[in-house]
Amino acid sequence: MIPKESEIDGALLRFQKFRAYSQQFLNQHYSEADTRVKFVDRLLVNVLGWSEFDNIKREENYTQDKEKRCIDYKISLSVPVLVVEAKKLLRRFEIPTDREVTIYSMSGIVRNWTEAWVAIQQARAYCDAIGARYALVTNGTQFIVFRSISDGKAWDKLKFLAFASLDVVEQNFQVFYECLARSQIQRDILSGIALDVPVSSVRIRPRSFIPPYSGGYRNEAANDIEQHFRSMLLDLPEPTREFLDACYSTSIDDTHSFDRLNTLLADPLPTFCNPVEAVRPGDHRDPFSKRFVGLEMGAARPLVVVMGGTGVGKTTFLNWFLKRGLDHQKQQSLIVAWSDFRTIVCEPDQVFDRTIDDVLQNLLRASEHLTNSFAQQREVFKEDISKALCGVLQPWATDSDIDKKIGDHLAKLRENKRTYIERLVQYLTVHCQRTVVLVLDNMDQHSDELQRRVYKTGHEISLSCKAITIVSLREASFRRQIRTRSFDAYSHMDFHVRSRPIAAVLERRFDYMASQGKRVLLHVTAAGNINYEVTLCDLLDVLKRSFCSNEDSETTECLQCLANSNLRRQLRLCYRFLVSGQTKLAEYLGALVERGMREIPFHEFLHSVILGDRRYFDQEEDDEFLNIFEPAPSGTSSHFTALRILAYLHYELGQEGDLRNNDFLETGVIVNAMEPLGVTREEVSFHVGRMEHFGLLLPDSEELSKNVMEQPCALTKCGLYYLTRLYSAFAYFALMGIDTSLHDERIARDIGLGVKETIDVAKMPLVTRAAAAAVFVEYLSKKETVELATPSIRNRPVFAQHTFTAAMQASLADVERTLSFA
Repeated sequence: MIPKESEIDGALLRFQKFRAYSQQFLNQHYSEADTRVKFVDRLLVNVLGWSEFDNIKREENYTQDKEKRCIDYKISLSVPVLVVEAKKLLRRFEIPTDREVTIYSMSGIVRNWTEAWVAIQQARAYCDAIGARYALVTNGTQFIVFRSISDGKAWDKLKFLAFASLDVVEQNFQVFYECLARSQIQRDILSGIALDVPVSSVRIRPRSFIPPYSGGYRNEAANDIEQHFRSMLLDLPEPTREFLDACYSTSIDDTHSFDRLNTLLADPLPTFCNPVEAVRPGDHRDPFSKRFVGLEMGAARPLVVVMGGTGVGKTTFLNWFLKRGLDHQKQQSLIVAWSDFRTIVCEPDQVFDRTIDDVLQNLLRASEHLTNSFAQQREVFKEDISKALCGVLQPWATDSDIDKKIGDHLAKLRENKRTYIERLVQYLTVHCQRTVVLVLDNMDQHSDELQRRVYKTGHEISLSCKAITIVSLREASFRRQIRTRSFDAYSHMDFHVRSRPIAAVLERRFDYMASQGKRVLLHVTAAGNINYEVTLCDLLDVLKRSFCSNEDSETTECLQCLANSNLRRQLRLCYRFLVSGQTKLAEYLGALVERGMREIPFHEFLHSVILGDRRYFDQEEDDEFLNIFEPAPSGTSSHFTALRILAYLHYELGQEGDLRNNDFLETGVIVNAMEPLGVTREEVSFHVGRMEHFGLLLPDSEELSKNVMEQPCALTKCGLYYLTRLYSAFAYFALMGIDTSLHDERIARDIGLGVKETIDVAKMPLVTRAAAAAVFVEYLSKKETVELATPSIRNRPVFAQHTFTAAMQASLADVERTLSFA
């Protein structure tokens, strides 16, 4: 990341102050410790931006060859990145006096510099010991900077930078700052220097030339829309029966087959494990419904496992089934105690007690009308009270004395919560003729060890009482526990919930809103200051036509692929579109009034969802979209590496985004495939990490890790969609170009200044976007042409045959034709 101009200017100003401060000490005989305090500490923290608390550790000890050694400074960004070796102030290095920063070879004259060479070797040994890539050797006023760990090149063939004095640092401050600053070190400038690879000093984003805008903004009807659509499209913690009746989709067209599930969920499932059955909501053949009803009659109550991907609707399915999926008589007989492990915080060794406590509280709450009175409590503990009356509670003279004694005894009995649950369930099932269902939901929100203990606790509950116990968890959690054989000793019935089709879900929800008879007026102003008043139902008609009429539409495909079947995310994307400041709601509804029904174009949907309430794209961690063109921090990295990784997985390995077990492969395999192209291990790690964060790749555990090299991964439907469709959609790449680090400052300036002219307009005109996109695509095309001419790519068919900028140019040409006709 190139620093903003104000950032590097501020750093230079602080360096100048540091230099003025240091003048008073330059001729003093300071010790190494004094040099660190008076010079190195100030430089690292005040000038280079390293945090005293988070990044810097001093005098860290380690043992090498049975000898104890001490590192002056170990500087980390989650992992060690920089070693600093400090020498006494007056211990001068033999660097030739020069007004410029100088590049030397490790095999050259430096070996004659006695003081410097000893310090360099010392720093290199420290780097090897802790795995830090970069090193700085300094005496407070002179600086030697180098990359210690190299890929595929002998260490003595590497290059290093030497700054002969503070004067040289000031006159070459940009290079000094880009090599060592906290915000810049991951750009890997030193790798280009060490490996003697030309590195452009310019890596800048076009948005650097655009002034920041203040706050976000939304379309003119956003407040009204939010009021009515929030409860329809965003999470409902406790959906009502009416909502479930009207809005839960029971379509079975997309249900996985039995064989498909076994392939998906385990590698392979052990023969003694129960098969995984597909849930078919609302179908008379639904195995979940049949097995559930069968459990009511039997004595053995195996644990019921309900699994599915993230956000597919496991909790919603259980809500629907327990509230509306059974016939009326069975629903009336249910007592449901629901424990949500998103709200239960505990350590693994506290799981049993916390789970029992939460289950008991929820069971008492759900059965309050049957268990709350003194008489009902006596009935709950009838056997225990009867035994006590023959012993410790022998009859007293009056009934009131007996009741008091029984009440005290009941209080003691209730202290054993596990026994209390057993007695409650027995009372409710035998005396009250009810079916008790205990749901342990979202247990996969926690660690594997905690999940295993919750699972064991649920199993013990299901064995000790006649309650039907259901646990809900993700596929990956189940697969991981099966592989470690954590569930082998337990009897369980396994079911899989798949995400409902988004078109069917939206249609039901839009129809439900329309059925409420709301004649809410939406006031919008279209082009020409024409005011329109339309009802909420009119808007719903437009939305149904756009999202629900054709399941093969581009918009529906985009939602399903981007979200990887995560229904929660698909609904969130629809909501984001509706309230986006980029959504041309006035234009849509104006056309509805003037010309009748109209569909919302796909490119308008995509543009609005990507930007949300922003005027231009600026990648943030919680964004829904990845900038696929952003290169790795290395100065020599390509704009196409992420796409080539996806192409390798799809075209070379045949992955189709279906997440078969044999699709998951070690990240090292990707490294081996990309290294012949000149892509380093660090670049692969950078791109794989980003693509996992945005769902283009899926780690085997479905959990993001700081070290992506530790987990196998596979291509997802989202990644396949980026590779085959999204990257070449004009509405996508026209926005990404503004936020892509470019090697050509002139190109970045042209794009940025072109966009800047319309930054105050609520929605950037199409002609402005097209002009910026044309410059961006031409730049990428030249880069790709150069890269394809290299033997490393030309000799690899999977990379040479699948180019990218031609499809982008075709999309841009379509837009330019539209503009020429307008």
